[in-house]
Amino acid sequence: MITIERSILKKGHIGFKVSNYQNFDYKCTWRTPIDVTKPWAGFYIGTTEDVADGYKDDYQHPYRHAVTLLQDLDIIICTGPELANSQIPGMAKAEMVTEALPDDLKDAVRKQNKPLMDALGELGFCYQGPHDDEGGIEIVIPNKLTHLVSLKMKIDFGVNKYF
Repeated sequence: MITIERSILKKGHIGFKVSNYQNFDYKCTWRTPIDVTKPWAGFYIGTTEDVADGYKDDYQHPYRHAVTLLQDLDIIICTGPELANSQIPGMAKAEMVTEALPDDLKDAVRKQNKPLMDALGELGFCYQGPHDDEGGIEIVIPNKLTHLVSLKMKIDFGVNKYF
């Protein structure tokens, strides 16, 4: 069963992101057309270095950044074994999260008629939930809210020889 808590993600250091860019320009997240079949599209942040580093094999030349939130942000904190289960498709998880939202937020998300993360972004919310079934946690900042984050490069992993 999915449980949801509304909270405030406080400004300051919130985690780590591994990506293929040395410097972050939030406007680059807007250059990709939104695909209505991708409810989880957004800016992923691992709450620990280990969670973030799980993405380094996705890039030819990965970098790890420390992520800072520039102002407080509303967040929904989701828990439940379904969200950590890699056998459940993302679309199904998005619908489960939507169903578990408090009624006022559920109605507002549905009225947006957009993928889950885009709808949450329109309402000023980000998401926190399980990354895996080993206890890893990640935060997803909807693309609309990425102007509220700042990144500082911490590690250049070099060229991925297996890419």
